[in-house]
Amino acid sequence: MRFDKPIQEGVMRSAYLWNTVSGLLMAFQSVIVVIVISHVCDATAAGVFTLAYAHANLFLTIGKWGERAYQASDTTGEYSFAEYGVSRIATSLLMLALGAALLALNAASVGYSPDKTAVIFLMLLFKLVDCVEDVYHGEYQREGRLDVAGKVLTARLLTTVALYVAAIIILRDQLPALALATAYTTLFAVCECIWARLRHKLPQPGQGFLPGKVGRLLLACFALALVTSLQYYLTNAPKYAIDARLDDLHQAYYGYLAMPTFVVSMLSSFIYNPNLTPLGLSWARHDVRAFSSTIRRIIALIVAITIACDVAAAILGIPILSALYAADLSPYVVELVVLVTGGGFLAVAMLLTSVMAIMRRQNSLIVGNVIAAALAALLCPVATELFGITGAAWSYLATMVLLVISFLVPYSHELSRARESSAEESQLPKPLARD
Repeated sequence: MRFDKPIQEGVMRSAYLWNTVSGLLMAFQSVIVVIVISHVCDATAAGVFTLAYAHANLFLTIGKWGERAYQASDTTGEYSFAEYGVSRIATSLLMLALGAALLALNAASVGYSPDKTAVIFLMLLFKLVDCVEDVYHGEYQREGRLDVAGKVLTARLLTTVALYVAAIIILRDQLPALALATAYTTLFAVCECIWARLRHKLPQPGQGFLPGKVGRLLLACFALALVTSLQYYLTNAPKYAIDARLDDLHQAYYGYLAMPTFVVSMLSSFIYNPNLTPLGLSWARHDVRAFSSTIRRIIALIVAITIACDVAAAILGIPILSALYAADLSPYVVELVVLVTGGGFLAVAMLLTSVMAIMRRQNSLIVGNVIAAALAALLCPVATELFGITGAAWSYLATMVLLVISFLVPYSHELSRARESSAEESQLPKPLARD
């Protein structure tokens, strides 16, 4: 089955709208929950939530296996939905196994309390729903209905966050509140998939799966899984360093300051996520000019968003965050701007990851990620121990800058090769028209 039909303009507009709304909810759900925990419980509980959320999202990248961009841009139908689905079952089980194993190791070595361990494990289950749901939304996007994915994701996130917050306020304990929210969001995800099938015939019936092709798909996306996992490790390396070197209170303070960095990434994703399938079509048609022009525009918009967020962070960030979290963050103005700037570099890195997947050159990103991860593993613990939150912030920015530079090199190389190939094709003699 091919998925190369042009997307209707009205559907594209709706996709942009609902992708933006759901992205905002995704970006702010943890912010909202941390605010409530900080006021209803305390800063230490907020620090536990921050670590749990980082841990779960790290292993979510393994669960997703980097397949979303690959699936959305698979306009030739190289792999069926069944093959994407079976591969996601395998990677979801891997996500749970590795996440639980690292949790057990950290709990034993660092000395987590039973409540802290339970919160981190439950958060892993909570994010598992995102992992399974994503393969359905990737198929909706491939079939030109990202708007449907955006609508159901908006509904799930909105109602889940509302329930989660209400449970924290009523129960005054994040552990049972998280258990309730996890059960609810799981049920909602099941119902939304049934609704999309009945209402929109999504996903369309297709061929079954071949075990050999599932294996090839997992192998094809292995580089993406490794790259996205390392990227998420890079974003959270300071948190792991704080967990090992400082305490939950410092973890909470760093989490408060780091929250806006994900806003930059999410705002940027609103721009490039709806463009994945159109970019895939441009690349498949060898329209290098349109392909590169779209990417340049997206990068320019990310730069503009980052600068605007930097200015807002410098002027309004600390007063707003201090009020929201009931904490004195006034000593950390520079650190906040540094972290937000790092979020802009992360957004560019995420864009280039998707772009290289569309170009089917994702393997070329591995070296840059490994180098940046090695730098983070060496720099973050030392900088955090010596300079506290300040050291954590600057080490984050340094690794993000290195990551983007390491991605731009293979991207520029592949783009140059594509231009040369396109120029050679244009110079070939065209066949004479027959009378």
